[in-house]
Amino acid sequence: MSRVFQSRIFIGPSGTIKGTVNGTLALSQVAFGTALNTIGSSANFTYTPATLTLTLTNPTLATAILNQNSPTITLVGNFWNGAASATDTWTIEDVIGAGPTSVLTFLQSGVPANMVAVSIPQSLIITPNIALGVSSEISLSGGVSGTAILTVQSIAGAPNPLALPTTNPTNVQALIGTAGVPTSLTWGQAGIVLGSVNSLANTGNLAATQLIAAAQPTGMYLVTLYVEVTTGVATSTIIPNIAYADDTGAQNQYGPLINAAVTGTVASLTFPIWFVTGTALTFSMATANNPKYNVYARAQAL
Repeated sequence: MSRVFQSRIFIGPSGTIKGTVNGTLALSQVAFGTALNTIGSSANFTYTPATLTLTLTNPTLATAILNQNSPTITLVGNFWNGAASATDTWTIEDVIGAGPTSVLTFLQSGVPANMVAVSIPQSLIITPNIALGVSSEISLSGGVSGTAILTVQSIAGAPNPLALPTTNPTNVQALIGTAGVPTSLTWGQAGIVLGSVNSLANTGNLAATQLIAAAQPTGMYLVTLYVEVTTGVATSTIIPNIAYADDTGAQNQYGPLINAAVTGTVASLTFPIWFVTGTALTFSMATANNPKYNVYARAQAL
């Protein structure tokens, strides 16, 4: 039996749904299951009182050629658009792609896109699946302008740093805003150290050593090699080389011949290159008379 008394709605003798005239509903935990069953539970819409779990299930099963997304949860608000009341709508959906992939998707319509945001009270924690070797990732799309902007707002009284680790844990790029002053920083791959290798205590030739992984995005990179002779050997020499691929195929660049006869001799070499995804960039050393030396190699995006 259902009865209406002023702004309150009672469903059944075992529980109530309490509501206000503005549409807000507050359900008691004990009566939640009964209330949901009263308004229409099914195998695809269930509530489990023991775990306080509400489940919405897509009844259509996946096939070998087509996955099925979850049901969509829709939240609707109202705003004044300058002339009349209009609706603003958010939807939440588990979108299942090929692979398969699973993406919890938020979509919004109504309020203009440049005024839309998702607010998180304190911390967003992304935990990688270490067992599967999956890394944590935040992807920023540049949109029409082609530039992704990550904004860091400083907290009054203390800087608010944003640490951006590279492929080498010891090389961390840190963006630090000024205390008390909102700071907007445009960030791309430019300047990030993408490869860092210290090849120490070498004697004679150095075999090809990876510096930039094959999966790195196509683009302009700067490769720096710092060669340091640790023990001079008479008439010995070193010729540096980097190997990679650009739009035309495999490429090799050689540095000038380094006289390695004197201990402490150093040579600093830079190679601006156009790198194409698919072939790792490596560096190597061809020597004469077995010199002893260290190599410090770095690669960064331009």
